[in-house]
Amino acid sequence: MADKNIVKQQSRVRRRKHLKKNIRGTEQRPRLVVFRSNKQIYGQIVDDVKHVTLVAASTTSKDIEKDIGKAKSKVEKAKIA
Repeated sequence: MADKNIVKQQSRVRRRKHLKKNIRGTEQRPRLVVFRSNKQIYGQIVDDVKHVTLVAASTTSKDIEKDIGKAKSKVEKAKIA
């Protein structure tokens, strides 16, 4: 049973590595990075050529936090963010 789990994990890592090497953000077409925790959403637009974050936003920022406080459901909060 342990061998099966190790093989599955190795296969998953190999697939992830294969996909990640093809994903690059350029100046003309930057990469969008989104992280969702249980309570917050964070987003960044990244230029991988220059290794620079162009724009970052999250639901913890003061501008968005005021609007999200008015929303009643998760769906409305997601539309605002």
